[in-house]
Formats: sequence, C-alpha cells, structure tokens
Amino acid sequence: MSVIENFATTHPLSVKRQHDGEGLIVGRRGYIFEDGERLGIALLDTLPSQRSKARTLLSLRKKAIAAGFVARQLGDAESVFEFDPNKPGQAKEAIALVGVRRRRRLSQVHRLKLLEASKPTQYKPEPTVLQAELETQEREKTPG
Repeated sequence: MSVIENFATTHPLSVKRQHDGEGLIVGRRGYIFEDGERLGIALLDTLPSQRSKARTLLSLRKKAIAAGFVARQLGDAESVFEFDPNKPGQAKEAIALVGVRRRRRLSQVHRLKLLEASKPTQYKPEPTVLQAELETQEREKTPG
C-alpha cells in the first residue's frame, strides 16, 4: 500500500487515480500528492477564466510555512509544499489548507437503524450494499 493510500485510510479521504496510476487527494484549493516517502500539497490559484485569488494563495502559503511545511515551489498561481504525513499536526493542517472533504463513516448503530428501516418494503427484497457488508463482517467474525 502506498503512502497516499495509508494517509487516506488513516484520515477518511478519497483517492482519485490519474491516467498514469498516480493517486491524488483532491480538494477545493489544490491537491495532496505522493513524493516518495513524503507527501506534498499543491495550492492552486483559480482557473484562468475566473477571478484571481492571489491573496488567498498568499495567506495559505503563510499558514503552510508556519505549520512547518517545506516549500518546493512558490509561483504566482501555484505553490508546492512537502510535509511529513506521520506528524498529526501537519497532516491535519494539510487537509485544511487543501480543503479536502472527509468521507463520512457510518457508525454501527446507524447502519443497523438504516437496515431496519429498509426491511418493511413492498418491493422484492434484494440484498443492499449495507446488508452485504454486515453479512461479510459476520462471516469474518464467526470461525468455520
């Protein structure tokens, strides 16, 4: 498992694959990418067709430097920094700077409530994804 996949499972994030197989975690203001054993963030200005957000980019740069990120490229429309994913403070700050939305995880109680609510229907009972997950969890728990 790669560094970015470990990071995405530790912090519930979605990894998008590029055509070359490289994984990215995309956010509203940039993306998180893998660079060897370390991870990096790329903070981007808006598209050329939109108004520039240079002040926002400068503010994000200052926050990244204050958090201890290592600057690799400081351009007019893009800034690239490296950070250590094993440091919880830097990881949290990277997610916030890039503007990544976390994947939601259902609690076991909520899963069971949804399962109970979906049982009494007039339609043909087909196993839902939730039911399949619960069945596989039960099979893994029981020996044999």
